[in-house]
Amino acid sequence: MKHYTNNLMTEMHQGIQIVEKNTLCPLKRSEQSYGIIEASIKKLKEFITQYQFKDDREEIEFFKEIQPKFFRELFYFQELIHIEANRPHGTKKSYRNYYNQQLTRLEDVFNKNRHLYNYYLCGKSHHDEYYFLRKSRGLPWQYVCSLSIDTGFSTVYSLKLAKLQAYEQLGDHLQKALSNETVLPLEFKKMIADLEWTDKKVELAELVYSLFKKGAFNNGKATLKQICNTFEMMCNVRIGNLYRILQDMIIRKELSPYMDDLKLAFVTFIKDAVK
Repeated sequence: MKHYTNNLMTEMHQGIQIVEKNTLCPLKRSEQSYGIIEASIKKLKEFITQYQFKDDREEIEFFKEIQPKFFRELFYFQELIHIEANRPHGTKKSYRNYYNQQLTRLEDVFNKNRHLYNYYLCGKSHHDEYYFLRKSRGLPWQYVCSLSIDTGFSTVYSLKLAKLQAYEQLGDHLQKALSNETVLPLEFKKMIADLEWTDKKVELAELVYSLFKKGAFNNGKATLKQICNTFEMMCNVRIGNLYRILQDMIIRKELSPYMDDLKLAFVTFIKDAVK
């Protein structure tokens, strides 16, 4: 299963990259990307319809880790098309008001489903059989309706998770659009002008995740998105989709190679300082 889904995911991302490279109009680019993702999901559905999961563990893995990656991209471009197609034509102030309204809408969705997203981000698994098995109808105290979904290809929570991931990605896009119009103080511009992150982007992402989990900013109340945006601005780098990077981190052999390197560098620095 993994071999097929990994190849399909790679094929889908390659198609999106070609569109991003060759299509200038943002709306047209989103529409073409949506079409590529939709075709990939159709292939995925055809495969899963014929596939027999080895056990509950493999089914949970598919609906928790694999299928949401595809639908996340679909929901992201679906929302992006809607937002950009309805963006008002006018002043920068009207753009900012519109984007802020969209961010508020996304935040409302997160607030209603915070328990599920925190469950996923924290790597919990004790409710997996309720969330990510097709035969399950969810937790006893959480009433959900599955009448409008294809229960042979999705669970209610796999789609909810994918939508939350898409909204996080969309929120990042909107924040970037707003920050591009932000005027920074001249002295701060000069300060960061010569500072550029030259290690790997995935290593910066590892640092961002660590600081977020540690609660290093605002007494632990800073969001992952806020920390990421700040580091991107300070380090003159675009990290990219943090959640896509996280999936790659999870499957790598060493969980925290950059943190290990930083610890070694700090210990070496201290030893050199006391010589």
